[in-house]
Amino acid sequence: MQSNRARSNLGHSAVALAVCATIALAACGDDTGTADTGTVVTKPVETPSTTVITSPVGWAATECVWRWYDRWDVTAVVPDGVAVGSTVELRATLFQGDVSTVGAVGSLTVTDPGPQIVELHVPPPTWLNPKEINARRFSDLSPTGGSMCEVSFASEGNPTIGYIDMTSDVDPPGPDGTPLGDLVAAVDTTDAPMLALAELLWLQPEPPFDRLYLAPETTLDAISVERDGTCRSITAHYAAVTVSQQHGCAAPLPSAELPGWVSVAVPDDHWAVTVIGPEADVTALVVALQPIDVPNAETVDGPAIPGSDEWLDGYFADHPVITELARFDWHEGKIAIVGRTIPDSPVDYLEPVIHGVNANYSSTGVPCAEYTIGIASSAMGAGLDAPPGGFAWFIARDPGTTFTVTAPGLPGTVTLQQAPSGEYVGFLDTGEVALQTSQIVVSDAAGNPVPCTQ
Repeated sequence: MQSNRARSNLGHSAVALAVCATIALAACGDDTGTADTGTVVTKPVETPSTTVITSPVGWAATECVWRWYDRWDVTAVVPDGVAVGSTVELRATLFQGDVSTVGAVGSLTVTDPGPQIVELHVPPPTWLNPKEINARRFSDLSPTGGSMCEVSFASEGNPTIGYIDMTSDVDPPGPDGTPLGDLVAAVDTTDAPMLALAELLWLQPEPPFDRLYLAPETTLDAISVERDGTCRSITAHYAAVTVSQQHGCAAPLPSAELPGWVSVAVPDDHWAVTVIGPEADVTALVVALQPIDVPNAETVDGPAIPGSDEWLDGYFADHPVITELARFDWHEGKIAIVGRTIPDSPVDYLEPVIHGVNANYSSTGVPCAEYTIGIASSAMGAGLDAPPGGFAWFIARDPGTTFTVTAPGLPGTVTLQQAPSGEYVGFLDTGEVALQTSQIVVSDAAGNPVPCTQ
């Protein structure tokens, strides 16, 4: 089959010939074309090259071929009567079932009536969340069994030329001499093992990882990349086996929890890598797993598991809309108390940002305009995954506010410190004490109870 790029070059040559201006000599005195002054007068020959808006009558689309994530080939049949040299804008839309998923646009410069192959281009996706990219073998960006292609004019109203089956004739980028590029170049059918990898790298051409653990000969069903603060998390799925790869994340890697499943750690200086699934499948995949270096990618340095301050600094740098009020040591790690969701509004402060434990602590509290009390504890039905213990946080608007705790085993008075934003913040590591809001008394500088305006 003639390559896509070859057809494109031929098409460009035809257009160049069609619009090339020829120079004619206009006689200004005698048949030689020279005036009495000897000056040669020239005029360009006008050739039609206008974009036309036409009706679908007589037009047809006979093929819609998926070539790669960014381009498709559509065969459009030009009816008699359309001027040679005129340009027609076309659009094609991929339908999975009755839902349109992605579209491509291109232009056809008419050479003659009859079929012409038009290369359509899929624009770079602008709807993606760059911090969370998901790619799959059977996705909305490539054809699956029964996919349809709607071909229409890219004009007002988009009048439809026709609906046809979308087929595929995969034309990947050429090999670039790198292991990763060569894997993508080997994706020559929609059944290729690394098709999901090709989609991932098209969606995220500048990946935030410099190494990717892959089993190149095993079919990759799906792969996702998430970025949050210092955390880079990659999850790859191969049938019954999952490969988790992390750097700079607060939460530990997942572990095998089903009977007969195992978790196998893969050593790496900068990444925490775990393979999870049925034991026989995990054993086979670990043997096939390879670290693939990613060229021109963001470098990952340092240990896979960050320190609490490093992680919290990265989190707040990546979430500038969240204001950190104060940071405290806790027996399970560190707690960062953060500002209100809506400035100067009597609503609860956001949940604190925690680093150092992967636990589901239940929390309760009292949100007031004058102050906020929050209590997080595993003693409030948080589940088996929460270690015994908890913490409490206190926020006041007035520097004279005092929080007195009556629960045995805890300090009687909470020490407050002023945040850069002006609030006064306190913290208690409650350990295994089940602190209740009824055991906290809020007073002003004169010892009077502080009302709660909600």
